[in-house]
Amino acid sequence: MLLAAFLCTLLAIVQPISCWGEVGHRTVGYLARKYLTEDATHFVDTLLANDRGLDISDATLWADGRVKTERPFTKQWHWIG
Repeated sequence: MLLAAFLCTLLAIVQPISCWGEVGHRTVGYLARKYLTEDATHFVDTLLANDRGLDISDATLWADGRVKTERPFTKQWHWIG
């Protein structure tokens, strides 16, 4: 019984830690940018510059904002569980 209570408590604590959050999303964006070709980098920069001067890390947060405001039904599509 004590072990079960311990495991439930541990799972409750660990789950929020495994979330990416804003910093995690931005980090993935910057890492992805490192692996883009020169043409792809230019394309992304041009595309994002047309949208209020955003950079690739801002774009990584776009889906989260849409889920909260416009498309809450897509929340389950956002990650692999």
